[in-house]
Amino acid sequence: MKKWCRWLVVLPLICFSCTPASDTERNVTQFEDEGVLVAQEHVIPEPILLPRYMGISGDYLYVYKEREEKMFVLFRLSDLSFLTETGAKGQGPHDFNLVDTRSFTPTPDGFKVIEAGSGHLRDVVISDKGFHVRKSMQIFEGAPFNGFYSLGDSLYLSFGGIMDGKNEFALVNVKSGDVTNVGEYPDWDGITGSDEFIPFIVFLKRCAVHPDKKKFAAFYTKFKRFRIFDSEMNLLRDVNVQTDPCKTLFYDDPDKWPVYYLGDPYATKNLIFSLCTYYRTNKEGNSELHVWDWDGNPIGCYSLGRSLSLMTIDEQRGRVIAMDVHQDSTIYVYDLPDKVKEYMK
Repeated sequence: MKKWCRWLVVLPLICFSCTPASDTERNVTQFEDEGVLVAQEHVIPEPILLPRYMGISGDYLYVYKEREEKMFVLFRLSDLSFLTETGAKGQGPHDFNLVDTRSFTPTPDGFKVIEAGSGHLRDVVISDKGFHVRKSMQIFEGAPFNGFYSLGDSLYLSFGGIMDGKNEFALVNVKSGDVTNVGEYPDWDGITGSDEFIPFIVFLKRCAVHPDKKKFAAFYTKFKRFRIFDSEMNLLRDVNVQTDPCKTLFYDDPDKWPVYYLGDPYATKNLIFSLCTYYRTNKEGNSELHVWDWDGNPIGCYSLGRSLSLMTIDEQRGRVIAMDVHQDSTIYVYDLPDKVKEYMK
């Protein structure tokens, strides 16, 4: 009864803040809940140079840093105490060689990840002493694709390998070797039909796959916008976030383009968490956490008080754990609002 009451209360808010333009399109002008989250700062013993990914497995938090001899830093999740540096760079059976950060897939006792250089899928077990590669197998030759998101035991979503191609995605079956190019780029702001820009660059994005792997959400870096697809590449929702600032500008110099969704979004069975950074806008330096349900409805928007580039969600404790690449000795921890924790149940 409690859940039914909650939905009866929030339904008018959701309807007010989302304007459907079609069966799939949503124009979001406000969130159901807005506020400010205050960080607890955890100073770590040694700087993490160029952190590229944060992940959680059991009671461990790990951070990937691709340019050092030990490529991961391992922490106890409960109190964020430092455990060890692990994952030596190299070609050995327990070493790592430039992993694809989009291919991290959690397992009950660690994670799986694909090496971009070798095409090996590594099954990693985590303990207090560090990483142990339980199994490694080559699943493709070379690195012909841009990113791998697991949609099943053998099926991966990629952004394709052709810079000037017309298809936004590729489905790669590593068992059969079949590659299917799917999904034409969207026609937003007249960019798709322009010869001035390469769609592959303009439509940079990061994805979050639902835990059941039957759908995923793609968040666009240069547009304040995301789309939800099922695993057969049917478009379910196209969400245009029209909260200020939201203007998209394309100059001759790409270094001046505004940046919105950056870093890896995080998916639970009920919610999607995305980090909106506002680089090169009038809101720069104050990242926001955006929370959505899987119908593309806006649940919450929370100011994080600083510029952040990486984040993950501690589902068990209801926390956001984040880093700023410019503050490489600090981990920031935010408690999620009670409303969001209720949606996560």
